[in-house]
Amino acid sequence: MPKPSLALSEENQEGLAYLQRLQKDIPSFLGVALVIISTLLTVITTLVLLHLNATHPNSSSPEVLVLLAVFAIWFNYLKKYRPLAVALFKFIMVMIIPYMIVVIIATNIWRSQSIVFIYAMAGFCSLLDVAAMGFYRKSILRAEGPAR
Repeated sequence: MPKPSLALSEENQEGLAYLQRLQKDIPSFLGVALVIISTLLTVITTLVLLHLNATHPNSSSPEVLVLLAVFAIWFNYLKKYRPLAVALFKFIMVMIIPYMIVVIIATNIWRSQSIVFIYAMAGFCSLLDVAAMGFYRKSILRAEGPAR
C-alpha cells in the first residue's frame, strides 16, 4: 500500500502563501486589530448600559454569554482571514459609529448612571474605527480580498 503524499497541491500552496502574506501585512493587521478592540469595547459598553439599568445585574446572564461567545467565534475565524469573517469585519467596521450613536441616544433616554463612561467609550470606539478604516484602505485585504 503506497503512503499518502503530504505535499500540498499547487492551489493549496498558493492559498497558504497568500494567507502568510496577509498575516505579514501591517495595514491589514492593524485594521483588523483595531476593529476587534473597538468591537470588544462596544460589546462591553452595551453590557454596561443593559446592566446598569437592570434591577438585578448578573455577570453570567444569557446576553453576556451569547455576546461574548459570538465575539470569540468571530475573532477565531477572523484571525485566519476566512471569507465570512472578513465580510462581517467590513460590516462591523461600517456599523460601529452608527451603533454608538444609538447607544448614546439610549443612554440619554434611560438616564443611565454611567453617562460619562458610555460617552467616553463611544468616542474612543469611534476613533478606533476611523483609524481602522484608514489602515484597511491601504491593506492587501482590501486590494485582494480574504484568504482563499
